[in-house]
Amino acid sequence: MSDESVKTRLGTDDSRFDAAVARAIAERVTQKALGDPAQPRAPQGLSRQFVEEMLAVAGNAPFHYPAHPEVRGDGPREPWRTYLLDGAGCRAYLARLDPADKPGKIADMLAAAEAMACVTWLPDPPEAEHDADGAPVFSDRNIEHVAAASAFIQSLLTLATSARLPNYWSSGGVLRSRKYLDGLGAGPNELLLGAVFLFPRDLTGLDVKPGSLRAERAGPAAWSRWAAL
Repeated sequence: MSDESVKTRLGTDDSRFDAAVARAIAERVTQKALGDPAQPRAPQGLSRQFVEEMLAVAGNAPFHYPAHPEVRGDGPREPWRTYLLDGAGCRAYLARLDPADKPGKIADMLAAAEAMACVTWLPDPPEAEHDADGAPVFSDRNIEHVAAASAFIQSLLTLATSARLPNYWSSGGVLRSRKYLDGLGAGPNELLLGAVFLFPRDLTGLDVKPGSLRAERAGPAAWSRWAAL
């Protein structure tokens, strides 16, 4: 999408948006690249430095409440944590997946990815009204924590798109289990919000699945309105 087409899509010649930012947001699409776990694709060499630069920018995502002191301990105040694997790390993690856990497409993506960022969020300590099954109560603060971590993930996806790296936000599947979170070094109170996969620019030989809801998107006229007061 060119800068001019971005302006046309925005509908104004005097747009205050930065065209490059608008283009990255508009062009972000789901690209789930699947490799063969039995014959993983050799990593193409996406550098750790590049991924770290993405994190430094995405880390400017807003958060309204700091992670609870009882949960974060001496750690940072952000209500999210991120556990990273480069291409070689993805292949090593693939080898650790237990077939009995039925990893499904997670294994296929680990066989193709150049990097993976598992993003967790830190729920506040349990309260008296804690759910019977042990799930965190969605208090106002916990909702804010999830929103903040989601904004962080969206920033990662936008940055990857701007770098022309195919990307996918996975709910995590088998990676949500304590077994695999512990293997990444996540704290006992952390919950997985998403696994962000970055794939090679050259997708030759990979099975690429687009997002299933892209064609069903409606424009702002369908889901927004000016409030009449």
